[in-house]
Amino acid sequence: MNTNTQTLLADFGTELPLIGGAMYPCSNPELVAAVSASGGLGVVQPMSLSFVHKHDFREGLQLIRSTTPKPIGLNLILETSSKTYQERTKTWAHIAAEEGVKVFVTALGNPSWVVKLAEEHGIKVYHDVTGKKHAQKAFDAGKARKFDAGTIMLVAIGTTIGKIGYLEQDASSNQQITGMKFNSAIIPRYAYYWFRFIKPEILTNASTATLPIINQKGIKALSFCAPNKQLQETICRKIDEVSNFRNKVKAELNEKVELMRSLKASILDSAFKGEL
Repeated sequence: MNTNTQTLLADFGTELPLIGGAMYPCSNPELVAAVSASGGLGVVQPMSLSFVHKHDFREGLQLIRSTTPKPIGLNLILETSSKTYQERTKTWAHIAAEEGVKVFVTALGNPSWVVKLAEEHGIKVYHDVTGKKHAQKAFDAGKARKFDAGTIMLVAIGTTIGKIGYLEQDASSNQQITGMKFNSAIIPRYAYYWFRFIKPEILTNASTATLPIINQKGIKALSFCAPNKQLQETICRKIDEVSNFRNKVKAELNEKVELMRSLKASILDSAFKGEL
């Protein structure tokens, strides 16, 4: 599993890197709940929920949550041609934040007000874009910053504080993420593994006045052990080997579990048909 996938799973709080995209008019509560219950991220389409399937928006979210406790997202189309729609969108976003929605998926317009609301509630924002022109809107909002490949990404505020990612390509983030770069004496991947190792220390050093948060001073005070580069490379290689072995064993176990389920279903089918 690459680090981009790991970051996605950490942001969503899901088991699988799958998104049940919001669809008008077919995104009903049952579909959203089924996607999330299966380990992906079911995304609510508010127009569909409220106007097609006739649910009060808050009650619709509560209906989904009564079906599955797993994370769900909310799709926000930032259309600006209708003032009425804009007000409804803001209302939906605030209700979703109150009801514990973990991810906002935005599109079309400037997401700055959504990002501000999300920061207050520890919500992740993913902004759909079709190219650089539209991605620029996130940068113009002042909430997305570009980080170079090799940067270590640390969630420094909110309920997922202490999550660590390693960029294999250039990327951007909002203000909840702190990017860490090191001098040439430090191998970035070694730093990634080190900060994963000291996550308990990160949590201990974080203040909890309103939301858990660790500032720049707290980050600089964290312990850091830096052996020579040759030893760093050896450590990274050993960890990679163990991780790859673990993932291989996990995949093989999952395959065997699926095989057993298929066998069980086949036996039951034969039994019901009187073929045994």
